[in-house]
Amino acid sequence: MKYIVIGNFASITNQLCGQSVKTRSLYKLAKEIIPEIDCFDTQLIAYDKLSFFKMLWKFCKNDYVIYLPAARNMTWFFPILYILSIFCRTKILQFEIGNWMVDLLANKPIHRWMIKRIKQFYAETEQSKKELECKYRLKNVSTFPNFRFFEFERRTIESCEKSKLKLVFCARINRKKGLDLIFSLGDYLIKENLDYYVSITFFGPIYDKDKEYFLESLKKYASSSFF
Repeated sequence: MKYIVIGNFASITNQLCGQSVKTRSLYKLAKEIIPEIDCFDTQLIAYDKLSFFKMLWKFCKNDYVIYLPAARNMTWFFPILYILSIFCRTKILQFEIGNWMVDLLANKPIHRWMIKRIKQFYAETEQSKKELECKYRLKNVSTFPNFRFFEFERRTIESCEKSKLKLVFCARINRKKGLDLIFSLGDYLIKENLDYYVSITFFGPIYDKDKEYFLESLKKYASSSFF
C-alpha cells in the first residue's frame, strides 16, 4: 500500500504554527511506521499554481492519503479530492487541526455528506468527536490527540515529594482544547491522593462561552493545592 501526507509543511516560509507543526510531526510519526511514505506541501500552491496539479497526481497514485487541511483548504480543495478518491479508489484519512470543523460544517451540507464517506476522520479531542457525532451523525470519527516528540525523564512519586511535578495547560482555555481531560486528571489525582505532589497551571485567554464552566469547575478543587 502506498501512503502520502498532504498538508501545510511550510517548507518555503518555515512558519511554525499549529498547522505546520502538526503536519510535520504526523509525517515524522508516519515515517516510523511506514518507511516509504510520500508527502506534499500545500503551501507550494500559493507560490506555484501548477503545483496544484502535481498534488492531484500524487493523490491519485497513492492508496491512502493522510490529509491535514486548514479551513480554506477544506472548503475548496476537499470536494475535488473527494471526487478524485472515488475514481482513483484512494482512501482519505483526515486529521483535524484545531476545533473549527464543527462550525465549518454547520452550513455546508455537501461537505458533511462527503465527510461521512471518507475512510476515517480523526478529531483532536473527545469533545470535538462527540459534537461531530451528535450534530452531524458521523460514524467514522476517532480521536487522535495532539502530541510532541521530546525526551523527558520519568518522575516518580518519591521524587515529586521533594519538588512538585509542574504541569502546564498552554492554549486557549476552551472545552474543545481539552479542559475536560485536565479536570479528569484532577479527579484522578484527588482519588489517588496525589494532588499534593502535582501542580497544574493554566496559561491562555479564557473563551467567553466556556468561562462560567471553567471557573465553576475550578471551585470543585478549592480544597486541593494543584490548580
